[in-house]
Amino acid sequence: MTALAAGSLLPLPARAQQASSDGLDAVEQQIQDLQKQLKELRKQLAAEAKAKAAAAAKAKAAEAAAPSNAAVAPGGGPGTAAKGVATVPLATGQLQAQGGTPPLVPQQVPPNIAPPAAGGTTVNPVPPPAFSDQVPITEVPPPPGADSLSSASPAILTQMAPGYSLRVGGLSITLGGYVEAASIYRNHDETAGVNSGFGTAIPMPNTPQYHMPEFRMDGRQSRWAALAQGNVSDSISVAAYLEGDFLSAAPTANSIQSSSYNPRWRLYYAQIDDSDNDLHAVFGEIWSLIVPFKTGMVPRQELIPIDVDAQYVVGFGWTRNLGLRLVKSFDDNIFNVGLSVENPQSVYYVGPNGTGVPGTTSFQFPGGPVYFSGTNYTVDAAPDVVLKGTADPGFGGHYELYGLGRWMQDRTSLGNGGQNHVVPAGGIGGTALYSFFDQYLDLYTSFLAGYGIGRYTSSGLPDATVGRNGAPVPIPGEQLLLGAIGHPTDAIDIYSYIGREQEQSASFASAGKGYGYGSVLYSNAGCDIQNNPTCAANTSGVTEGTIGAWWRFLEGKSVGVFLLGPQYEYLRRDTFQGIGGAPKVNEQIYMLSFRYYPFQ
Repeated sequence: MTALAAGSLLPLPARAQQASSDGLDAVEQQIQDLQKQLKELRKQLAAEAKAKAAAAAKAKAAEAAAPSNAAVAPGGGPGTAAKGVATVPLATGQLQAQGGTPPLVPQQVPPNIAPPAAGGTTVNPVPPPAFSDQVPITEVPPPPGADSLSSASPAILTQMAPGYSLRVGGLSITLGGYVEAASIYRNHDETAGVNSGFGTAIPMPNTPQYHMPEFRMDGRQSRWAALAQGNVSDSISVAAYLEGDFLSAAPTANSIQSSSYNPRWRLYYAQIDDSDNDLHAVFGEIWSLIVPFKTGMVPRQELIPIDVDAQYVVGFGWTRNLGLRLVKSFDDNIFNVGLSVENPQSVYYVGPNGTGVPGTTSFQFPGGPVYFSGTNYTVDAAPDVVLKGTADPGFGGHYELYGLGRWMQDRTSLGNGGQNHVVPAGGIGGTALYSFFDQYLDLYTSFLAGYGIGRYTSSGLPDATVGRNGAPVPIPGEQLLLGAIGHPTDAIDIYSYIGREQEQSASFASAGKGYGYGSVLYSNAGCDIQNNPTCAANTSGVTEGTIGAWWRFLEGKSVGVFLLGPQYEYLRRDTFQGIGGAPKVNEQIYMLSFRYYPFQ
């Protein structure tokens, strides 16, 4: 049945290319019929896997009841299984690798793609070294639909790609990550590593940094990752994903004698997938649901820019925070609706003249227990909430639309009393992704517009300021990103991004002074004079153009792949009009990355 389904699917792209516009309806109907067949096949395959498991359990019980018939592997003792099954007792438990072990229940399978066949066998078992007490490591074939883009590179550049897996009890554990050595040159110093500042980190001419270029080398984006997956039943699967790097800096860390930086958790989350009810739950540190996907709402299929810069690109909206997410799929994962509640934090701006409000307005405080006391944390009234819908109608397209809700809070204290203020904020965003020329070119665009969305910008624009009554004033803003990834060969990817993030003024005047964000009464008179501190320079927007490439210049069977990635960025920072004008500054950044992915 699986072979018949695959044979029915393969001719579709050729027929779709030959079909006239009058025949598109017939092709779409055929795809829908095949999707229904696939859904039935999944149920049948799951039933077959369950029957095989029951038969195996019955055989094992019969073998236990008749010890005289126990199989003994060559050189092994009683109780050591033969026929391709290796079981080795360890101090902490038992590792098991078994050829013919049914694959995992498909989790959220991308639309129009068949799931792995139940009962399929693993391939290329690697015998353990003579001195090792470990069982053989078994290479598991990559699941279909692991990457919606045609190139071999984007998946391993951004998320975890299928690689080698270990069987530990009922879990399949896949390792991932890479080693990176990056070089960075900026024509204006940011005193930054592979993370560029984009926004206020781009210096104005009144600072010495503007007049000094910088060159740095940074390997802290090197990454490690692990994915554990297993089955609870024929229809329910679970997974846990961990990913980390070294892009953090403790208060005592420095680059003078040793790289005394602490590792950082990027992602750590668990997921539960119920294929019978088409429900998918995720909880933990994960990409915000506003981040676009390559297909559906599948974890580890996020559409992350593949550039070298660890701050990504201007126009890419994102956070990675603790969240709880529930997704419902419809029509064989062609349509998905997801709801996410996420850890809140806000970014406030208070100008050189203070808030202009009688009394004291409080919106952030130094960290308490298990938070860093040198960092201020805002007090938000509720989690950020994202409601998103996605559609994958076929023919290379993926579309998203979402809404973002936020609730900002501060308190104005005067005398012996005070008042809390809670103000809603948020916005609307979306994404469209399409592949052209038989997937040799992927184009996409994403946007987000609303009030109080600065936290989600790559350039770190503020979310809010304080109004004349002491309440938070969410700052209106927009962001837009255009991306293109070309795949001229299997070994080369060429990418380009153009992005813009901007905000509107949210200010007021009182007694001849300016308050809030972007006031025309703020002075920019000293922005062009070195060492002159009179430079408010409220950022009104940041524009970026980036171009780069990845070349898989060395690849060996079962030993991974080496990549070389040159990149160029041009950034322009605009400011609001103030006393003395509206200064602009640009920055040029050159990066070169060497990476080794050992688990590909």
